[in-house]
Amino acid sequence: KAEALDQIMDKMELIALTLESADGFLKRSDTVIENVAGSVQDVRNMAPAGNIDVEKTVSVMTESLPVLLDALPRLTHSLPRLLALAEKLDDPAKAEALDQIIDKMELVALTLESADGFLKRSDTVIENIADSVNDVRKLAPADELNLLGTVAQTLPQLAASLPQLVALLPSMTRVVPQLQAVLDSDEFDALMTSGVFSPKTVGIVSEAGNALVNSYETNQVQPQSIGFFGLLRAMQDPDVQRALGFFMEFSKRFGQAINK
Repeated sequence: KAEALDQIMDKMELIALTLESADGFLKRSDTVIENVAGSVQDVRNMAPAGNIDVEKTVSVMTESLPVLLDALPRLTHSLPRLLALAEKLDDPAKAEALDQIIDKMELVALTLESADGFLKRSDTVIENIADSVNDVRKLAPADELNLLGTVAQTLPQLAASLPQLVALLPSMTRVVPQLQAVLDSDEFDALMTSGVFSPKTVGIVSEAGNALVNSYETNQVQPQSIGFFGLLRAMQDPDVQRALGFFMEFSKRFGQAINK
């Protein structure tokens, strides 16, 4: 008896919780019975006549009742979380996002499994790369060691950036086909062979850009208003004359080009 009493004392919290749940259930038994009776009556009204085996139904309910009573404490403990989850699912945006995730569950599982495997082996991968770099450094000429040292120093930063790179992979997979389509287009070939990116053209555009920025900054500090006579005086400046000569030659050649 003492041993049995000790076991009862050890499980006193569980007994108290069970009694509390049973007490709450009994207090609400009238409501529960009314709800069950109403539900059974609704089912009877919806079912075809003569298809309900009352004895079998009562037998199944009698067998299921102990399991239900045993699960009541767990259901009571989980109810707040279930209600919170239900409130979140009431948000249409969250519900739609959950539907999309469920529709692509196989792809999500494969992606997570691949990322998890890669991250688990990231230390090994980095060690292998570092060992390979050290082997190359031993074989490389002395003047190339600085470059290899820079690569070795960059590896930890690369490892720290791996999560960001993994996050960018979906965007990159969408951009790469579009970029490939641009690179394969006739317009891109025409642009590359047009001379726009030739060293001379880039140099001239660079000089024009520097002159434009310097002129803008100077005019912001000392704004000038030049009239007709001021323009005539400015045309006597050798630098202005060279610029006008350049624009005259450009206008002539551009006119010849668009006339073809």
